[in-house]
Amino acid sequence: MKLVLLLTAFVLCIGALYVVWRSQPIISGMPGDQVHLLSRSYRLCMLFLLSGAIISLVIGMLPAHMPTTLGYLLRSTVVTYDLLKPPTAEGYGGDSWAPMGAAIRQLREHPDTPVYSEVFFKDNIKFQYPPTALLFLDFAQRIAGCSWENLFRAVNLICWLCLPAIGIVFFSLFTGAVPPSIKEDIRLPVSSLVLLTLMSLAAVGSFYPIMRAYCLGQIQTPMTLFAGLALVAWQRRHFGLAGILIGLCCGIKPQWLAIIPWAILRQQWRMLITLTVTVGVLFSLSIAAYGISHYADYLSVLSFLSKHGESYFQNQSVNGLVNRLFFDGDKLYWGGSVFPPFNPVVYAFTVGSSLLILGIAMFWRTVKNPSTFDFALILLSLTIASPIAWDHHYGILLPIFALVLPAAISQRPFGAWTTAYLWLAFLLTSQVLYGITGYLADTHWNVLQSYLFFGAMMVVLLLYRISHLQQSVPYEDG
Repeated sequence: MKLVLLLTAFVLCIGALYVVWRSQPIISGMPGDQVHLLSRSYRLCMLFLLSGAIISLVIGMLPAHMPTTLGYLLRSTVVTYDLLKPPTAEGYGGDSWAPMGAAIRQLREHPDTPVYSEVFFKDNIKFQYPPTALLFLDFAQRIAGCSWENLFRAVNLICWLCLPAIGIVFFSLFTGAVPPSIKEDIRLPVSSLVLLTLMSLAAVGSFYPIMRAYCLGQIQTPMTLFAGLALVAWQRRHFGLAGILIGLCCGIKPQWLAIIPWAILRQQWRMLITLTVTVGVLFSLSIAAYGISHYADYLSVLSFLSKHGESYFQNQSVNGLVNRLFFDGDKLYWGGSVFPPFNPVVYAFTVGSSLLILGIAMFWRTVKNPSTFDFALILLSLTIASPIAWDHHYGILLPIFALVLPAAISQRPFGAWTTAYLWLAFLLTSQVLYGITGYLADTHWNVLQSYLFFGAMMVVLLLYRISHLQQSVPYEDG
């Protein structure tokens, strides 16, 4: 029965792919240049989504029962359905919420004991967030007075609401990514709005990093939304709002504070002020709630993570790639309390690659009017440069694809190879291929387990190329 359903879906996707490929531009209601560009962008995006669905179905029909992107989409419906059931003591902890809850309970019961020494090092719970990341859960639980199970269910419902919101972000970036030379007021008719909205929602459901974050119960889901909204704000020149949103992200991932020197070099004072104020407020609240000593304790966690990293295949960073090449740690099975041993060569590659990736992004085009592509470049570089970059951390790539698709079609940064390049980058970052690459784990071909990392690096190169070709629109930044 399963095979029949998969074959039926396969045939339908092939038919839809043919129709989209043969169809003429269908986005109407705009000036001629915009109709042509957005229609081609829409058709190309649909081709990517349908071809990804076909690949997912082919993998699903293999006898090895490999995971697929469509499988995660179906799993997300089960997760959502479970949220509607009465809460139980299990099933709502999630990948982020349970460790955060353990840290909050530790802080409440033993406020003078270093929380990371107890939770991370002694209890072997991989709680890796700064104290600022605990504020929302802690304050919400205190104010509502609800059980942890009810609280976890509530935040998972919030994450579910983030999914269509990310779709709206995709829509906004996609329709707003018209090159400045031809941009005019966009007034889309209802039919075009429906088509683009359905495409945007389908893109979210078809993008593995986002769906995995949601299925895991990950704080990365709202963080992807914040980062995507920051891109929308930057695209519309609301730099202060972009600073607030990035400040919220810094409260979850302090390494994103590296965007401060990026903003200083480009004299983005409005963004810098709002970002600094947001981070300052979060930092002050966390000190008032927990004290400052836990931050010194947190530095020991960051040092430990940078020295060890993760060998598990879903760590899509240079650290993960090199750890696997040296066969340090388990590459196929997740260890909730174990890390690979310290390897000085791996550590050197980790630090060197992070400095290189961030250094190039930091000093690339230090002009006063950085484009949205420059902003997207530093956000993606911050993700890739981390020693531990799980696959679900790459959800930011979907809003970036919405941004670069129309620009790449317009500017053809790689000439005749642009479309093939885009398709390969989208395939590598949106599809679940680890069921196939897992067979290479015990060979030196395990470098292919880092396929998502390579796809992300392709997007980085694409952003550099578009940024180089793009003629930025001058503006005043107060």
